[in-house]
Amino acid sequence: MTPAIVTPDRFTRRVLCLIAAILALIAMELWVAMPGQGPQARAQIPDSGLQRHQLIDDVRKTNELLERVLKHLETQRIKVTTRADEKNEAAGPGGRRG
Repeated sequence: MTPAIVTPDRFTRRVLCLIAAILALIAMELWVAMPGQGPQARAQIPDSGLQRHQLIDDVRKTNELLERVLKHLETQRIKVTTRADEKNEAAGPGGRRG
């Protein structure tokens, strides 16, 4: 079988040339509008050792604060005052409403 040779007419050639010109124009616009090698985002590798030390420091600070609170509770007098809650006053002596 012999290959068929297709010869486009004048209108088809003009349309194909117009499409090729539009594609070339689009390619040039994209090439011009493409940003250069600007600043790039760089991921940082987390330093697990530093994070662990920060966590240990925070735990130590919390423990020191708790020791101070405990020492205060053991050595100092604490004055506690209570006030009746409005809901409990309306309920009566048992705290329940009848």
